[in-house]
Amino acid sequence: MTSLQLKYLALVGLAAVALLYQNFTFSAAWEGPPTPKIQEKSRKAHAKELLGVAYKGSWAQQAESLSSLNLAIQAELESQLPAIYKSQSKKVAAAIISEASFYKMDPVFVLAMIKTESRFNPEVIGRHGEIGLMQIKPRTAAWIAKKTGIPWYGKQTLHNMVDNVRLGLAYMNYLRTSFTKRPSRYVNAYNMGSHNVRRLLASESTPRIYSDRILTNYIHIYSRLIRNQSNVMISMN
Repeated sequence: MTSLQLKYLALVGLAAVALLYQNFTFSAAWEGPPTPKIQEKSRKAHAKELLGVAYKGSWAQQAESLSSLNLAIQAELESQLPAIYKSQSKKVAAAIISEASFYKMDPVFVLAMIKTESRFNPEVIGRHGEIGLMQIKPRTAAWIAKKTGIPWYGKQTLHNMVDNVRLGLAYMNYLRTSFTKRPSRYVNAYNMGSHNVRRLLASESTPRIYSDRILTNYIHIYSRLIRNQSNVMISMN
């Protein structure tokens, strides 16, 4: 084959690639995988665990009929994260939903934790060195990472929002198991430590302030998600 023929074939190949590029949409590939679906059975069970008898008639119960709760969670993150982090809302939503499903938790509870701990600001550093969305101390994160096999690269790991969520939920799951799924205990232990919660219980005092703040944000977020979804449905009709 002559050099002229080779050049001709090369030009034909380039033209074919250009034609394919012109008629093919790459947006789906760049957007990444779809946001995971909610594990409804786990969400509902955890919501009942958190709210007890108050579950009946609550916004959390009304979410049973919400087929796109996963997208509502993604939209909530996009609206709450600082501007420079909004482009990562889908990735963070996927992490929240996946990890919540793994630990059989309600992902909206995770949003309530983030709201309470950091107000959705991944750059927040707490008074005692807590870092990121879920305000975890590096020492605690290193411990739970070793215990669960989650990769740990030092405290900079906590500045990654996805890793922060993974480590925070792993620790919450540990506390939830330790306190036999009693919300007022394991939720408060996340904030004040297991030792302090057990000390209060030993003195016949039940810690409630932090868990009440979490549950207040939990219900408020649910109400907003459902109302926003209802507004979208009305506008579509």
